[in-house]
Amino acid sequence: KVSSLRIRLSDGSSFDATTVTIDRTNDLAIIKIDAGKPLPTIPMGTSSDLMVGEPVIAVGNAFGYADTVTSGLVSALGRTVRLNDEMTYYDLIQTNADINPGNSGGALLNIDGELVGINVAIRAGAQGISFAIPVNTVRRIATDMLSIRRINKTWHGLQYAEGNDPGSPQSELVVQKADGPSQKGGIKAGDHVIRVADKPIQSGLDFERSLLGLRAGDSTTCVV
Repeated sequence: KVSSLRIRLSDGSSFDATTVTIDRTNDLAIIKIDAGKPLPTIPMGTSSDLMVGEPVIAVGNAFGYADTVTSGLVSALGRTVRLNDEMTYYDLIQTNADINPGNSGGALLNIDGELVGINVAIRAGAQGISFAIPVNTVRRIATDMLSIRRINKTWHGLQYAEGNDPGSPQSELVVQKADGPSQKGGIKAGDHVIRVADKPIQSGLDFERSLLGLRAGDSTTCVV
């Protein structure tokens, strides 16, 4: 657990945050705040159709200067970057957007303002060489990080795949195998999961988030 974590929003309000889960391999964490109201969220794009030469925008707190925006191009795709003996990133987006200390963890956006990556590293001693984790990779990792198997040590019995690009509006969750609780509930291989309780489902991340807070023996409605 991370202690003394404080989150400041763009309107100046700040909140104590708790760490939900950490993925040290990819240097990512999911944290939670209780803002007492709905908060705006960044539009999620896709990194599967990024092209070398495509314009991108980096947002972060460079050297503590909040909400610094820089721009650049996608310089390369699929880069492997070894930071040290313990940390190696794979399949990164390389850009020439200016990145400085304080940008790490910030958004990499396309020209539509959609999230296409999370900025993570720069090449020491170089200029215009920065790296970001593709949003599709982030989405896959976050799905595992928020799985009830990992959070609650429980099991829903589904193996699933996203039928289309998870960043597209037409994305859907396709059941590959149903076992245990899900099978008893009537779900079978080939089903497309549309909604769980009142939450629409388009991806594995949506599905796992919809089950947070449920415990072994609990039930919920599922539209397939």
